[in-house]
Amino acid sequence: GEPWRRQVFAYPREVFPPTDHHSATLVGNEIIVIGNLGYIDERVVGHTPVYALHTPSMQFRQLVCHGDAPGWIHKHRAQLVCPGVIAVSDGTVYNGDKQYTAMHGCWELDLRTLAWSCVK
Repeated sequence: GEPWRRQVFAYPREVFPPTDHHSATLVGNEIIVIGNLGYIDERVVGHTPVYALHTPSMQFRQLVCHGDAPGWIHKHRAQLVCPGVIAVSDGTVYNGDKQYTAMHGCWELDLRTLAWSCVK
């Protein structure tokens, strides 16, 4: 068979900052990247970082979301639950001052409106 081909794409921090323990969900021709642990001095309590990778062009963009977000989450689970809606659960939330708690409940992000809502 053919050898496996690899390509490495590098992005400036302002386009796509380093992430770890994020989720990545394929929605159409985009991969939606939600949350990360990140660097402690860059975490924002209450904010949930969301990015989209357009797979045909390999361009990243930040999605500016609103509503009742789960907060600065990492090590969570995400899945597409219906067209354009991603559910997020079972993660860890950064609460500031080096404090972390288990994420309780489930949140949904509606990609059409970019609105977060707590569903349970």
